[in-house]
Parts: sequence; structure tokens; C-alpha cells
Amino acid sequence: MTELVEFERWSNDLGQVCRHYEGIARRRQRHVAGRIKVRRFDKLDVADVSGDVQCIRRDYNGIRRDDSEHIFFITQLEGKLNVDHNDRRTSLGKGDSLLLDSTKIGDLGFEETGGRLLSLHMPRQMFLAVCKGSVEIGKRLSLNHPMAQAIQQQMLRFSLGDDNT
Repeated sequence: MTELVEFERWSNDLGQVCRHYEGIARRRQRHVAGRIKVRRFDKLDVADVSGDVQCIRRDYNGIRRDDSEHIFFITQLEGKLNVDHNDRRTSLGKGDSLLLDSTKIGDLGFEETGGRLLSLHMPRQMFLAVCKGSVEIGKRLSLNHPMAQAIQQQMLRFSLGDDNT
């Protein structure tokens, strides 16, 4: 059974984990069927986000207020996620991934039935220096993409409690 929490609590939990990203409730929504948890993976945060809210939004105000920059590796675990980011619109199904840049606006829209995602938070400058332009921000990575497979395997092992790596 999915946990029901007050929208305000869910939104506050989101703010604690994904700073300056805003949860947007559906019309008349007071409770969220979902939760937000965070764990450390080596020195990086992994957010486990589930819910049936309208969307999670990053706007220009959020970008200006944030004193740190990240690349988020998003993996969709359940449901469908509609993403508007970096001048692209894409839909993620179960197992799909994409890279999200905290220096750009974006909307992550959930279907009414809700969804669940994992988000690996990586320092932006370090990630971009290592990748040297070889990745595309905001483009869907299918389950069989080599980078997606490698990161997902580690994230899933970690999120399932097997963090002996």
C-alpha cells in the first residue's frame, strides 16, 4: 500500500533533498501517495522520489537562489515521467534515464497514477569535465544505453540495500 502524506510535508521533504526544486500539487490535492527518501552513495546523494503530484519544477528563481550546481542522473522506476528540460520534451518509461542540469529550468510531470524515480546528484563541473561534451543533457537514455546501464546497475543495487561496493 502506498503511503499517504500531506502535500506540504512531501514538498518540504523534496526541498530538503532537491534544493530549490518545487513540488506542484494537482488541483485540490492535499495528500500525496508517495514519499521522498535520500541516501548517500559514496559521497553523492541518491534521492528516491515517488508521488502523484502534478510535477516537480525548477524555475529561474530556484536557479538564482541555489549556490551549488549539479547534474542529476534520473532513472524512472515506476510509471511515466514527462520531462521538459534544456529545450527538449521527452517521456521516460520504466528503466529510461536522462541527465538533468540544475542550471536550467525544467518540469518533471507525473501521470495521475503517480510514479517513482531515482536521482543521483553529481557535481556539475566535475561531471562535465570528465564527460568532455560526450553526453546530451535532457535527452532520454534508453535502458540499453551503455552509460545508463552502468549507472543504473549501481544505483539499483544501492537502493535495494546492497551497498557493499
